[in-house]
Amino acid sequence: MTAIPVSLGGFAYGTRRVTNTNADYEKTADIQVAIDGVMHEGRFRVMSGSVIVYYGSEIKFAPCGMDRPETVARWLLSDLCRKVDAKTKKRGTR
Repeated sequence: MTAIPVSLGGFAYGTRRVTNTNADYEKTADIQVAIDGVMHEGRFRVMSGSVIVYYGSEIKFAPCGMDRPETVARWLLSDLCRKVDAKTKKRGTR
């Protein structure tokens, strides 16, 4: 474990502990959902009990709680796909 001094504008506010861990939270995994017969693919990662989903330029996150992270990621990805689809329909660029 390494202590790193934390400062802001020249004033020290203490130290922050940095642990050398296996940074699994930095790895993303592919996930797919089918909405109205169309397959959509996004990526997700789990960090500190939260699931973060990336789809295009959109990002959505939620705590996974008692559910499996993959299940929460599918729910979030389906929400993002519907959101992006609604935006494109509204703009008429679909």
